Amino acid sequence: MQAKLDSYKEAKTKSKEQLEAISKYDEVLQQLELSREYVKQFTIICAETDKLRKRAAKKEALEKTTGETSKIKQVLVIQDILQNMGTEQAREDFLHGQNGAAQLTDGDLKCLDDLYVELTLKHDGPTPFSVRT
Repeated sequence: MQAKLDSYKEAKTKSKEQLEAISKYDEVLQQLELSREYVKQFTIICAETDKLRKRAAKKEALEKTTGETSKIKQVLVIQDILQNMGTEQAREDFLHGQNGAAQLTDGDLKCLDDLYVELTLKHDGPTPFSVRT
């Protein structure tokens, strides 16, 4: 655009349209400069938006991982508790309500045993972590 206006200025014969365009030369240059500034600002805004989007994605991934880790931890704690409840001493304490244990019935202990079976990992054949010989 600026080159075209410059060529109009240098031309020896000028039409009415060319004279009008030359009269707006400074205004066009200002608009071009303003447009360049807008492009710079939009570029900066886009870069900042991308950074914020990436940060939000990282934060979301971390929260998801933390939540999953927490759930796994809870399952492991429950498995450990249920496994320890399988010992003869613990069963006796719960059946008789002694040593700080709540008194449970045989049916309650059977339900806990069934829950332990459901929460325990089952292996059907070789696992991916098996050592191959």
